[in-house]
Amino acid sequence: LSVELKELNGNKVVVGRNPCQHAGDVRVFDAVSNAELERRVGFNLIVFSTKPDPKTGQSVADKMSGGDYDGDLYLVVWERQI
Repeated sequence: LSVELKELNGNKVVVGRNPCQHAGDVRVFDAVSNAELERRVGFNLIVFSTKPDPKTGQSVADKMSGGDYDGDLYLVVWERQI
C-alpha cells in the first residue's frame, strides 16, 4: 500500500507500539507532512517530540508501553472514515 504524505496531512492517525499492554498505549495524533524530511529520509518515518509532557514528565514514546527513541517500531493506522 502506497500513500502520498499529502493525503495524510491534517488527518488523524492511530499509533501503537508493541507490546501494547493497555488501551493507553495506543494514541491518536494529527499527521503532519514535512517535505524536507520526506526528501531526505523517505516515507517510512514517524517523528515524535522529545520534550516531556509538562503534566506527567513523560515523553510521547514513554507513554506508549515505556517506549524510547532508540529504534522502536510503531504501527501507524489511518482511515478517513474513523
